[in-house]
Amino acid sequence: MRAGVPGIPAPLPSRSRAAMRLPETLRSLRYRDFRAFFFAQTTFQIGTWMHSVAQAWLVLSLTNSPLLLGLINLLHWGPAGGL
Repeated sequence: MRAGVPGIPAPLPSRSRAAMRLPETLRSLRYRDFRAFFFAQTTFQIGTWMHSVAQAWLVLSLTNSPLLLGLINLLHWGPAGGL
């Protein structure tokens, strides 16, 4: 921790930072806690998308009904769309 900023970890030491050249837009990945959060969220999001595809595929293969497929998608994604 830096002495002047409580609760905010210091970035990596300069010798490690030189080996880990990141563009300015990715500078937040210098912090270990944020990297863990970012990659955990990415993994979770990929899992959510895979679940949605698998569920839609299952409904379509069991019922062969585009109407039920649309209903399942509406019920699944409706809350995110502001219904």
